Amino acid sequence: MLGITLALVIVAELVLGAIYHGRDRKTAVVDYKTHSDAFANSPWVNDYFHEDHQAAILDWHSYVYWRLRPFHGRYVNVDEYGIRRTWQSPDSAAAGSLNIFMLGGSTTWGNGARDDHTVPSELSRLLHQHGIKAHVTNFG
Repeated sequence: MLGITLALVIVAELVLGAIYHGRDRKTAVVDYKTHSDAFANSPWVNDYFHEDHQAAILDWHSYVYWRLRPFHGRYVNVDEYGIRRTWQSPDSAAAGSLNIFMLGGSTTWGNGARDDHTVPSELSRLLHQHGIKAHVTNFG
């Protein structure tokens, strides 16, 4: 009895694994997030979460531990150092501009936000509007 039960569990695991593995991961990952009230009537949300899922591949690096691999999409961009792209003012590289490092977790990194609308990007835009030269880096 125990052997037959174990065999049935293994067969069920293999069959269900094959069925779910064959499904489109884009649909499986995106569905529950896109129905949030926060994203109502947002035409970009499905593509954003698909990119966000694709960008979430980590590599091990000495001293900094885990970093994202470089990724370039329409809404999510990660450079060769694993840093998310932040909106910068045209004068951010000028002499005498402030260097601001934003540290934090998923909110700082911008889960659910396009590159130009993360907290660091919004801070960079706000400083520019007030005439403050600054280069903001998103270390979220």
